[in-house]
Amino acid sequence: MQRRGRLALAALTGLVLAAGAAVPAQAVSGPSRPDLPRGPLPLGPAGLTETRTERTLAPGVVMTTIARGQADPARAYWTIGINLPIGTARGALGTLADAQAVRARLLADPTVAALLAERGWEPRVEAVDYAPTLAGYAGGTIGYTLRIGRYTEKPAGSDPVLAALGAAGFPAFTLHTGQDGRPDSTGPWAMRVLTVDPRRFRGDVTASVGDAVTGQQNTSAIAAAAGALYAVNGGYFVVNGADGAPGTPAGLSVIDGEPKTAATAGRPVLLIRDDGRRTEIENLTSRYALRFGAGRPHLVDALNRVPGKIRNCGGVGGDLPTQRPVHDFTCTDPDEIVVFTDDYGTATPAGDGVEALIGPSGRVVEVRARTGATVPAGHRIVQAIGADAAWLTAHAKPGARLTLDTTVADARGRTVCFGPRDFVVNGGPRLVRGGRVAVDPVADGLVHEDPALGLPDSAQGAAWGYNWFIRDNPRTGAGIDRQGRLMLIQVDGRQANLSQGLPIAAFAEVFRSLGAVEAINLDGGGSSATVVDGVLVNSPSDQNSAGQQVERATGDAILITR
Repeated sequence: MQRRGRLALAALTGLVLAAGAAVPAQAVSGPSRPDLPRGPLPLGPAGLTETRTERTLAPGVVMTTIARGQADPARAYWTIGINLPIGTARGALGTLADAQAVRARLLADPTVAALLAERGWEPRVEAVDYAPTLAGYAGGTIGYTLRIGRYTEKPAGSDPVLAALGAAGFPAFTLHTGQDGRPDSTGPWAMRVLTVDPRRFRGDVTASVGDAVTGQQNTSAIAAAAGALYAVNGGYFVVNGADGAPGTPAGLSVIDGEPKTAATAGRPVLLIRDDGRRTEIENLTSRYALRFGAGRPHLVDALNRVPGKIRNCGGVGGDLPTQRPVHDFTCTDPDEIVVFTDDYGTATPAGDGVEALIGPSGRVVEVRARTGATVPAGHRIVQAIGADAAWLTAHAKPGARLTLDTTVADARGRTVCFGPRDFVVNGGPRLVRGGRVAVDPVADGLVHEDPALGLPDSAQGAAWGYNWFIRDNPRTGAGIDRQGRLMLIQVDGRQANLSQGLPIAAFAEVFRSLGAVEAINLDGGGSSATVVDGVLVNSPSDQNSAGQQVERATGDAILITR
């Protein structure tokens, strides 16, 4: 594929607004005027109990804690699920024929059948027929699950039925039916809603990747280092070393006006302008290029990530199997150029290919094998693999001056300029646009069964999307209301007696009902966290070996500072 071309080398400029003096935080419960629209949240049937507690953290900064609903033990209980065939792999959701065939095999196994008969249980084939209709997504019946039994508490791994299923070769797992994401769920739900009024708040709204672009720190640690009044976790990031350098934002990250990573092709992001004086939600793309001396511009695939590994896909330059976004999937590219900055935070990747060390003056110091090295302060390293390694070797001559262009464009192709106090946090899907729910799971890569993506059999099927955006999960998101206030909402989940979590469509409805005219989903699950004055105030869904809730280390965070 042709990778060269004339790319405009645009200068990045931006307007900076002066911030007022910091004001000490105040903690006042129960203001006389509700900060959010009145009326219950659009969750579950009418008549559920809902409580709200408001706390003013600083002038213009109000946190509202909302608790709604309670578990219905007739419908919300622990059970055992059986993974069904999906291509060459297995998942929680499959076809009716597969579910019925596996059910028949269960009952044909003498040990399993005897245990089920002893307890009076029959394997249940259940239709998932409540998927919402969204942009490009028909919803309705998307598959079938196979489940066994009913427990009041989560069964231990030593449970006789689980043990018998494993011995018989049936891949089983435990789940709570209250987290199925059904529209008639009664909860419970627990969440925190922060509103920041830029007309009254004299502090800053920023983002931070912590100590470096790579590496993981929990939201509490990032907040403590910044002395933050309030913090929530930010965007998606690389978790496993097989997918890149852990902690690297999986999408566009801009810190203090400087792009640190590349965009996930057209996926929405949160723009924080002038330290929070203005926030926006835009669909952005990266157009990065470099040249040496007077040479022609050459495509740069990314900044600060492992060459050849594109987490969440949506890259440029011929990525495989697709250049469309595919959430929680890693695309590849054998021919890439990636530029590393001195805040990368760890040794650059080693392997086949070459790299050029660029000095503080912007000139090539040396060209060498890609052995892995720390980027010296004030320097940059350009790495190339595959066909691009030959190009870099031919053009990066010692003494040649490097010109690097990091242009970012919006959905209309217009260059987006960043000022020195601007930030970008990656996310997706978009939840609300123009005051209406606007979730597009296909465009945001949440629907893996689309054959046009060319994914391997193991990644196809509706099971992934069912677990990620239809079932309940902890969520974090950001929105903007008609008054121009930033809204940060963090919902606890996967905790049956505290909070089930939310499906993506319901999360969008919550934003809309609370007054958001624009909203975006950020990272969630075990990453979802809220910190107030250095104290973790939510209940994360991750657990340690002792079964205690623990905060997950993430890639970045959104900070409210005095």
